[in-house]
Amino acid sequence: MAQQTLERFAGTIASITDEVRSKQVGGFLQAQKALPESETYQLVATYPEADRTDVVRYLYSHGAPSGISGEIFRALLRRQLSLNPNEILGWLENVKNESDADRFGMNIFGPWLCAHLIQQIERYAKKKPLSENNLSRLRAMKDWPEFNQSHTWGTDMRRVLARIDKILSVHSEQVSAVPEYLRLGGDEFGRTLERQRSFLFPKAEDQWNTIFNLAGTALGSKPTRKFEKGLDEIKEVLGKEVLRRHLHDFLEAAVDAPITEVNKWPPKIYFSDQNTALVKGLVWMSMGFRDKTTVHLIADLCEKGMKKIPACGIASQAVANACFLYLEATPGADVAARLSRLALMIRQRTVKERIQAAIAEKAEAAGMSAAQLEERVVPEFGLSAGQKSVQFKDYTLDIMLSVVK
Repeated sequence: MAQQTLERFAGTIASITDEVRSKQVGGFLQAQKALPESETYQLVATYPEADRTDVVRYLYSHGAPSGISGEIFRALLRRQLSLNPNEILGWLENVKNESDADRFGMNIFGPWLCAHLIQQIERYAKKKPLSENNLSRLRAMKDWPEFNQSHTWGTDMRRVLARIDKILSVHSEQVSAVPEYLRLGGDEFGRTLERQRSFLFPKAEDQWNTIFNLAGTALGSKPTRKFEKGLDEIKEVLGKEVLRRHLHDFLEAAVDAPITEVNKWPPKIYFSDQNTALVKGLVWMSMGFRDKTTVHLIADLCEKGMKKIPACGIASQAVANACFLYLEATPGADVAARLSRLALMIRQRTVKERIQAAIAEKAEAAGMSAAQLEERVVPEFGLSAGQKSVQFKDYTLDIMLSVVK
């Protein structure tokens, strides 16, 4: 569209405003209803695709979406436009930055704007493949707090997020034989892994997705035969040590993940529903690995999963149960030591009984009593013959344990 036509179009904003006001219509919802009746708007809506696109660009550069111009902007975004993904992603990123700086707030970064702009990207992607840069920016967008909120008004942002997942899924299948795992997110653990995955090389990304695609199917109280068969296949394809290394990284991220506040009940969660299944699966995939690192990571995860969140209850009973399953099935002094520690910190009677039964079973396998086993696995904390010295600059702290009769 020629600059002269664009300048003339600027006058149509005032014309539409006058037409809407002449009907004594005020407010956002009323303007939305009156806009299609505007003669000037109907004229703009008949513009060719290229001209409509120029009008949308003009509106964006002159402060849309707000007021009546925002309504035109919204209406035109529903139509076919010639916008490219780089342009759209730039708009969203700029608007997000402006919203974060409190210049416009949610009036600018509204659910409807995101929905329509993402839909424009989806339309483009059906005709041409998106670049890796576009896909990376879309992945990063999934971590924005606005995309992980639900509203009682307007577009549900979770649906917008699902549309982004669909775009990424289609294009992931074009570049890799391993489907991208799309159910991360919803809590800090998932968003952390999503950020890390977006920077991986294709081979490592495929390895992550291979693990996630199996782990995310962890339903029920223990692994199924199908799950175990899938695990055997992954061990054969990736190798046990590669799998072990990745599992350590994922379990460490789960242990370090903070409690997430969400807009539903309960108001605070450790893991979202989809990530609860994922973490359970990661623990199940660790069955058979008996090294100290694996044992302590899963024991730490069990402790954190059993902690109570004020006014919300147990952090993650399902994850803790998966960890108990691992600890019960894994032999060794390290496991017995961690079970003894869990027995001291956990108050639930049924869980305590389960832990004591596991300790007794391990003691019997070792040919001793439960008390003897617990005595053996008490850590020494660096003491030698009941003594230890700790240096503090010019001072020395001498620790000595003595038997009190």
